[in-house]
Amino acid sequence: MLRQTLDAKRIAKMKIEAILPPKGRDLRLDLLRGIANWAIFLNHIPNNAVNWITTRNYGFSDGADLFVFISGYTAALVYGRMMRDHGFLIGATRLARRVWQLYVAHVMLLVIYAAAVGYVALHFRYDNILHEFNVANLVHSPFEMLIEGLVLRFKPYAARQFGWNLADSPQGQWFFNPFCWQLLFCLGAWAALGGGMVLRPVINSQWLVYLGGAYLLFALIMTLAATFESLRELIPGWLYGTFSPNDKTNLAPYRVLHFIVLALLVTRFFPKDWRGLKWAAFDPLIKCGQQSLRVFCVGVFLSFLCYFLLTISSGTILVQVLISLTGIAILCGAAYYGDWSKRIDKAIRRPSQVSTEIARDGSSAATIAEAGGPDGT
Repeated sequence: MLRQTLDAKRIAKMKIEAILPPKGRDLRLDLLRGIANWAIFLNHIPNNAVNWITTRNYGFSDGADLFVFISGYTAALVYGRMMRDHGFLIGATRLARRVWQLYVAHVMLLVIYAAAVGYVALHFRYDNILHEFNVANLVHSPFEMLIEGLVLRFKPYAARQFGWNLADSPQGQWFFNPFCWQLLFCLGAWAALGGGMVLRPVINSQWLVYLGGAYLLFALIMTLAATFESLRELIPGWLYGTFSPNDKTNLAPYRVLHFIVLALLVTRFFPKDWRGLKWAAFDPLIKCGQQSLRVFCVGVFLSFLCYFLLTISSGTILVQVLISLTGIAILCGAAYYGDWSKRIDKAIRRPSQVSTEIARDGSSAATIAEAGGPDGT
């Protein structure tokens, strides 16, 4: 019996050949993911001058690239360490649970988003918005579209080369080709599992600063040329046509290179112990990064609401700024609430630590009573 138990433990354990970073939260990841969440929110509000502050206007990559890369990095870091310390089975089941949480969030967001668009179209007689946000088919074929949504239909570079993608509904293909965008996710995972150490000589090299800076400048010029015709006229047509339009769907190679250069330079000039990470001004961004899923879902819904408010308002620059800042404030509110709620839940599960957690939160014992006792009542 003892031998069978030892054999089972031996099978459950998984040897991982990886160099994981030291334990402890890397606030750079939270800060950058918060920046990505804010950028994704602003970029999804059409006709909004405020989104000019996001990186998509000054280079080939944008917040989406950053978000996917960090997701791969953190997933490999968390579940890789879990598999190493507790075995493959435990790590795989925790990973599967996380995938399920993301799927449920997708379904809930789809339902709320479609309901919001339908409400606006019905009560404000704004039928065109159904077509703008691809919800019209849900009105005509609700059961079919709900099924398509549940199966996630509503390229590595081989996918880009051979045209691989997944079908979308009612027509077309996924905007983010998963066969291509998995490259950034896997690059993030590789960086977390030892790739960062491999790249350390490159990060410390002066050539990175010179060549990387030159490429970022080139990307800046090519990106601005798409907006300013006077600049575009100075660039040879064959050269401009190579980089425009920016192929986001299939994750163009020049886009990946742009992101990699940015990531290496950020790692070089902003180390893990950078003092700026403790600045109060960055705390809202860090909190939004720590509560990434919550903030992302709220941001997708808010982007539609902000767009609708812009269409029924004067649409002046002042209105655009006010609406955008209000949306950012709501995202921060959702993040701070999620952080506070998570700590309260931990305190409730460990009654002996309730007083310590409450003292740190600056809350009162009445708050715990309102939230419910240890049994959840």
